[in-house]
Amino acid sequence: MSTGLVIHISSGEDRHTEILSDDNIRIGASETCDLRLRSSSLPKTAANTTLLELSRTNGAYRVTGFDPAIQLTQNGEGVNQGNEIRDGDEFRIADSDIVLHFFPVRDLPAVVKINDLVFVHGGLSPAVAPMGCAAINEQVHRDLTSDFEKTIAAPLASLTARVDGPLWYRGLAQEPDDFAPQIDDILAKMAARAIVIGHTVAITGRITTRYGGRVVQIDTGMQPAYAQGGRASALEIARGEATAIYVDRRDPIALPKRASEPAPPRP
Repeated sequence: MSTGLVIHISSGEDRHTEILSDDNIRIGASETCDLRLRSSSLPKTAANTTLLELSRTNGAYRVTGFDPAIQLTQNGEGVNQGNEIRDGDEFRIADSDIVLHFFPVRDLPAVVKINDLVFVHGGLSPAVAPMGCAAINEQVHRDLTSDFEKTIAAPLASLTARVDGPLWYRGLAQEPDDFAPQIDDILAKMAARAIVIGHTVAITGRITTRYGGRVVQIDTGMQPAYAQGGRASALEIARGEATAIYVDRRDPIALPKRASEPAPPRP
C-alpha cells in the first residue's frame, strides 16, 4: 500500500525532491497544483495548466487525468488513464528539460537484515546504528504517516530526511579509509558482517566494496538522468556468495567471512 509519493524533479542542473501524501495529487504550473513546476521551464501551452493528476486507489497511485495537448511520456511511452505509478517511473514533457521520477512510499522497512547482511538505501551512521532495525523502521514509518506534518514542517529534524539518517547518509561511501573502526562499531551494533548500500553512485560505475568487503556499494548509476556513464547492475547473493551482475558480465564480490567460518590456512 502506498502512503505517499517521493518525487524527484530535475530541470537542467536544478534538482530537488518533494514528498506528497494526499489521496489526489495535481502536478503542473497552475496555482491549484500540489506540485508546482516553474512555468519558465515548460512549453508555452503548459504555462498555466495541470499536466498530470494522480489518485490513490486500492493502495496505489494511478493516472486519473492529464493534459492531452501536452506530449507527456511515462517511461518513454504515451501516458494512459489508469496507469499505475511504480518505483522509478520517469515522466518527461515534450519541449521541456523537466524530468520527474516517482517512488511510491509503502509500508516497507527502511533497513532490512537478512541473516548477517544489512540492506539500506543510504547507509547507517554511527549515530543511528545503535537504534537497531526495528526502532529505525518504526521511526521512519511514523515520520511518513502519523508524524508526517512534523516531517514536512522540519524535515531535517526527522530520521527520514536528516543527513545522517538511513535514507540519506553517504558516509559509508565517502568516508576515508581510517573510518574503518567506526565501520566495525556500526556492524557490531547491528550484529552483521557487512552492509549493502545504494544512494551514492560508485565512482567506478561498478558494484564496489569498501573496508575489506564490509561495505558493498551497489548504486552504479542506472538512471542516466542522474549519472552519466552509469550502467544497469544487480547484486546476487546465493549460498553465502555474492556476485555482481551486469549486461555484459558477472563479477564475484568478496564478502567478509562469517564468524563461524575458519580462517584460510597459512602458507
